[in-house]
Amino acid sequence: MKQVIDLFPLPLGVIECPLDIKEIVDFFNKSEMSSEQGNIYGLVSEDTYILDNPICKPLADWILTSMQNYAEEILGWDENFKLSQTWLTYKLPGQRHEVHTHPNSMLAGVFYYEVYDDYPAITFHNPIVSFGRPTFQAKPKDPNNGKYLKDTLSFTPNPNTLIIFPSNIPHSVPVNNTKQVRKALGINTLPLKTIGNKKSLNELDYSRFI
Repeated sequence: MKQVIDLFPLPLGVIECPLDIKEIVDFFNKSEMSSEQGNIYGLVSEDTYILDNPICKPLADWILTSMQNYAEEILGWDENFKLSQTWLTYKLPGQRHEVHTHPNSMLAGVFYYEVYDDYPAITFHNPIVSFGRPTFQAKPKDPNNGKYLKDTLSFTPNPNTLIIFPSNIPHSVPVNNTKQVRKALGINTLPLKTIGNKKSLNELDYSRFI
C-alpha cells in the first residue's frame, strides 16, 4: 500500500497537571456524594459546579487554559471557552458507567486526581459504530491486531492527568472490579456569549434567549 490516510481522526488530549493540588484533593474527598445515579452510573457529587469553589481556583484556571489551548491548537477552533458543570464522579466496587456523551457541551474533560494499580480505564467508542452497525461486517484476519478493526479504545491515565475530547464522542467506564473507589472529576465546557459565526448563518447568541 503506497499511502494510507486516516479520515477525520478524533483527537484525545492528554495533559499532566504540574500543580500541587493536595489541598484541593482533600476538599474533594470531604465533598458530599449523591447515590441517585445507581450502579450503572455510580456516584456524583452533590455540588455539580464544584470547581466554582474558591479553593479550586488554581486547578480550575489550569484546566480551562488547557482546554482552551486544545480547542485552538488541536481543533483549530476560534472560540473563548468557559467551564460549565464540573462534578466529582465515583465508581464504587461493582459499579460502572454506561456508554454516554455529554449533551449541551462542546468540549468534555476528565481529571484523574487519584489513580491506583488496576484503576479502571475509560473506554471510548467509535461514534459511527455506536449509532448503527455497518451494512457489512467482514471476518477479521487477526482480531487482536489492526487499529481499523477496533470499535473501542481504552485509556488508563496516570495520576494528575487531564484528558480532553469533543463532547459528542461516546465513552464509558467498565465495572470497577477492584476493592477501591474509582475517583475522577468530570468537566463540561461551552464558548462564552456566542457559538459560531454570524456571516455563516450559524451563530448562536446566548443573550438573545435571556
